[in-house]
Amino acid sequence: QEIGRAGRDGMPCRCIVWLSRADLLRQKKMAKKKYEMEQVDLAERYFADPSRCRRAGLLEHFGERPRRESCGACDICCRRQLGTLPSTARRDVTASAKVLVELVVDFEASNVTAARLRDLAKGRKVVAKGGRAKAAIDSDSSQHFGKLRQLSQEEIDDLISELRSLQILKEEKIRPFGGGRKFRSCTVRLRLGPRAQHLRGGTLAV
Repeated sequence: QEIGRAGRDGMPCRCIVWLSRADLLRQKKMAKKKYEMEQVDLAERYFADPSRCRRAGLLEHFGERPRRESCGACDICCRRQLGTLPSTARRDVTASAKVLVELVVDFEASNVTAARLRDLAKGRKVVAKGGRAKAAIDSDSSQHFGKLRQLSQEEIDDLISELRSLQILKEEKIRPFGGGRKFRSCTVRLRLGPRAQHLRGGTLAV
C-alpha cells in the first residue's frame, strides 16, 4: 500500500523497507487466520530474495506478468547494473537440512520454535515452549543435537527459512495455557511440512 502511494505526483521518490525476522514473527503471532500467516510468508520470500526484481515480484503478486526481467529502478536491478549485487552461489545443503528436520522430529513434543531449533543445531541447551512450566529440553536424547556447530547463526536461520519456503517445514501457532483477560503471548512452533518426507526419503535435495 505504501509503495503504491509513492510517486503519484509524478516526482522522483524512494521507498525503503526495513525487514527483520523479529518483525515477521511478531506479525505471525498477531495473525488470527491461516491465510494471514501465509501472507507473512509471502512477504518474507519477496523482500528477502537478494536476486529478484522487486517490481516483477509486485506485479506477479497482483496477477500480472512483468514485461521485462529488469525494471532498472529497484535496488536489485540497480545493483546488478552497477556490478555490486552480492553473488548468491548455490551449494548443496541437503545434509544440513536433514539434520534440522530430524531435530524437529526428535523434539516435536517440546514445541520447538525456529530460534530454538537453531540453538539445538548449534549445541546449546534450550527451554521448552508452550507448557505450563518451563523445563529444559533433554537434548542428549537426540543424536542430531549440535550437529551444525560449524555453521553460523545466520546460515542456520537462512536454511530454516529456505526449508519453510520449500514446504519442508511449516509454522503453526499454539494457544497458551490459561484463560481470563490477561494477555498471553502465543508460540509459533515448527512442524514437518508436506514435502518433509521427500527430503527424509532421499528424493529431494536442498
